[in-house]
Amino acid sequence: CYSGTFLNRAGLSLRPKVFLDGPYESSTGLMIDSLRAKNLIPNTTPYGGTDTVSTPTLGITGNNAIVDWIEVEIRDKTTPTTILMKRSALLQRDGDIVESDGVSPVYFNGLPKDDYHIAIRHRNHLGVMTSVSVNFTENIQNIDFSTTATYGTNAQKDLGSGVNGMWAGDGNNDGKIEYESGWGDRVFMLNKVGTGTPNNVLNVYDSADINMDGVVKYNGKDSDRVKILLNIG
Repeated sequence: CYSGTFLNRAGLSLRPKVFLDGPYESSTGLMIDSLRAKNLIPNTTPYGGTDTVSTPTLGITGNNAIVDWIEVEIRDKTTPTTILMKRSALLQRDGDIVESDGVSPVYFNGLPKDDYHIAIRHRNHLGVMTSVSVNFTENIQNIDFSTTATYGTNAQKDLGSGVNGMWAGDGNNDGKIEYESGWGDRVFMLNKVGTGTPNNVLNVYDSADINMDGVVKYNGKDSDRVKILLNIG
């Protein structure tokens, strides 16, 4: 939930909601926060820039616990490939995206009221964007990607119970999920653990950790490789 105080500044704020397929648990309707619990989330955004998160914010537990950093983009209403502004933000277990303080809506300084496409990106999931431009008539705009129509065909994965989520598996961040390709996500993961040591596991913050449990694992139970294979089919 959002409990931060919104200041009436010269710009617009977003309250987006999105689920990541990798850490999502259908039994709870929430995402796991293993990266936070294992102290693996970096204090500075991995998307470039200077946004940082404090230790107390990463200490929040429950539904509002931080799952990972995420990126929010504001795109042109007629040419949605044009990115007008983008911000690093934090993703909570219940899907809410908040400022780096862990509570406030995501603020875009100087953004005038208009129609915009909204896109969400994550370091090892396929990006998602609104199917049509969104009319910003208020200073704070709510948008729930788990139920909102998105751009493209099968742009999100059906997570069950009427909930959609961003496809997991783009470990090498090339905009697609590949299993067999010589430069695909499976090979990327294998190179991480070691081509000669496929049973090795790494306890690190890395985009090869597709299910975001804090472990890069190529073989065995709960392996990240299987998550990619299941999504490919």
